[in-house]
Amino acid sequence: MLAPPRISVLNSSHGDARILGKAARLVGAKPIWGSSNRSPLAALRHLKEEIETGRHVLITPDGPRGPARQMALGPVALAQLTGAPIMLFAAHCTSAWRLRSWDKTQIPKPFSTVTLYWSEPMKMARTKDKDQQTQMQTDLEAALNELSARADRGDAA
Repeated sequence: MLAPPRISVLNSSHGDARILGKAARLVGAKPIWGSSNRSPLAALRHLKEEIETGRHVLITPDGPRGPARQMALGPVALAQLTGAPIMLFAAHCTSAWRLRSWDKTQIPKPFSTVTLYWSEPMKMARTKDKDQQTQMQTDLEAALNELSARADRGDAA
């Protein structure tokens, strides 16, 4: 119900992630199967096609296996490939269950308040220079971790 119209979500093709794909469909999102570990180029091409048709794409940037809060290069590559900006998002739940997974996934409890935090849109310079791409990745990761820390503290949005 809260998903923006025309959103596609990158999901691992792992069995557990298939459950998340079904949940994504319930709120009107379209799952895209792939990850940095399984057919990364096919997933990148598919996400590029989604953007070219006017859809927004959602990527969990630390990948299906982590480590948590360490961003892969995929979002930078996709932004450079398409020219689409990147927006970072984080959330705070007043009450949530925490899974014992590597990423400590949170599931909001009924009647809890969820506050969303987001950044301004950021354009990635098009470059083939690996050092510059790595620096963009590092800068994005730092910005996302800062935003996530604000969300974890529950700072005013």
